[in-house]
Amino acid sequence: GTRSTGFQGFARVTASLLNIVVYIVPLIALILGVTEVTGRKESMAVTLSQPLRRIDYLLGTYLGVAGALSTALMIGLGGAGVLIAVQTSTASIAGYLTLLAASLGLMLSFLSLAFLVGVFLLDRLKSTAAAIVIWFVTVVGYDLALIGVTSVLRGLPLKSLLIPAILLNPVDISRVMVTLASERGALFGPAGATLVEVFGHGGGALLAAGAMLAQIVVPLVIAAMLFGRRDL
Repeated sequence: GTRSTGFQGFARVTASLLNIVVYIVPLIALILGVTEVTGRKESMAVTLSQPLRRIDYLLGTYLGVAGALSTALMIGLGGAGVLIAVQTSTASIAGYLTLLAASLGLMLSFLSLAFLVGVFLLDRLKSTAAAIVIWFVTVVGYDLALIGVTSVLRGLPLKSLLIPAILLNPVDISRVMVTLASERGALFGPAGATLVEVFGHGGGALLAAGAMLAQIVVPLVIAAMLFGRRDL
């Protein structure tokens, strides 16, 4: 395709890849996360019989999976970014770099959620089924529900509902962060436009980043606490 149309700049590539990232990255993180926790029950019992704290085991496993997935994302998206910069220009690169950061945050948040599901259920089949349901709800059903709400509500009630709804879903947080960095507040619907209008570019970006960090830390902390009390 590049022979006939040439390389696309960062603006178009960012918008295209964002729609792919928010579908694929959460699914991969969820499936690999629950598989890592529930697929090693026998070896886990042997490992934990050693003088090793459970929290160290869980965090070490999490960091190992997160490191592997982060490396894959860096090579894939980072390598593509270098190629685009060489072949075209660095115009609109801020949005692409934000996409890279948001992809990492999205992966880490859903990986934390996967570890929580795996520790809570400790069954591979049930955990995988729960992970697929979570993916469908957060990636597909959540936005459909928001679209339905926006068609009913207007003005202040809409803003009062949209802001918490955005901050509770890492998928929407990723979309908003990239939208803000690309300076296209209405590109992905009322969510980004509302956040820009209420908080401005700087405040909205900080709020979204803080919410994403909470989405990573909170499920992992709960998983660690639950893992320390589970009878394995």
